[in-house]
Amino acid sequence: MKAFRWSNLKVWTSSPHMVNFSNVELRRFNRVVGRARVTRRAISYCAVSLLAAVTLAAQDSQNPSPITNRSIPSMVGQLFDQDFVNFYVFGNANYDNRIPLQSSSITNQFGAWGYTVGGGVTLARRLHDGDLSLSYRGDYRDYFNSSYGSGTDQNLSLLYDKRLSRRWTVSIPVSAGILLYGSGGYSFATGAGSLVSPNSLSPETRFVQTGVNLTYQQTKRLSYVFGGTYFLNNYNYSAAIGSTGVSGSGSVMYRLTGRTTLGATYSHSYYHYTQNAGQTSIDSES
Repeated sequence: MKAFRWSNLKVWTSSPHMVNFSNVELRRFNRVVGRARVTRRAISYCAVSLLAAVTLAAQDSQNPSPITNRSIPSMVGQLFDQDFVNFYVFGNANYDNRIPLQSSSITNQFGAWGYTVGGGVTLARRLHDGDLSLSYRGDYRDYFNSSYGSGTDQNLSLLYDKRLSRRWTVSIPVSAGILLYGSGGYSFATGAGSLVSPNSLSPETRFVQTGVNLTYQQTKRLSYVFGGTYFLNNYNYSAAIGSTGVSGSGSVMYRLTGRTTLGATYSHSYYHYTQNAGQTSIDSES
């Protein structure tokens, strides 16, 4: 049996006592019931979200997405995965000892102090299906010994990456520059390899290098890289013998952790020397 009043709610229970609820107590009761319903709904939503996350993780482990080779020649590219422009300047004090420079047909064996000042800029553009970056670095170097003279190091690098499919990626690196006395600071676009041959007997080493690299991502850890490169090396002293050539390579890469990768590479390079000096080929493994 139940009895209702406007001001009170009377509930008959199985016990001989009757429970009375005033209006204030009734409102408190309704709030408690409402909170319990909200708590049950929140628990249900959390359970559904957790189940969806576990399902997506399982699908990702069965069908891993390929790891693209997005390597921008700048530390900023490792911090920000977006478009950026990075400027920098630097200055160094140098001491070169026993650099074999040819001066009046006599090899100079004296060391000298000097300095280097320069700077550079890196531009990176994130594309819909790849990356495009352009990097320039230049400096001026001078020595306090007149036998060494002065000059510049110049380097320009371009790198274009494009994702062809879920597993295939192509990259096109291009590098060109001038090295003072066959040394100095320079960098190559990632994947181009290093086929520049500096010559310390020449005041300047000029080089051009370009290539194409294809990467196949078999699994999340295992990938294969196939590349081809064209290169040119030239020097500016009398009777200098430069070289042009091509190189092909194949690599197997296995990623152990996020920062550690094991790899093996085989390459075959062909060199043709100027001034009818001949040609040669080199096979290497690493």
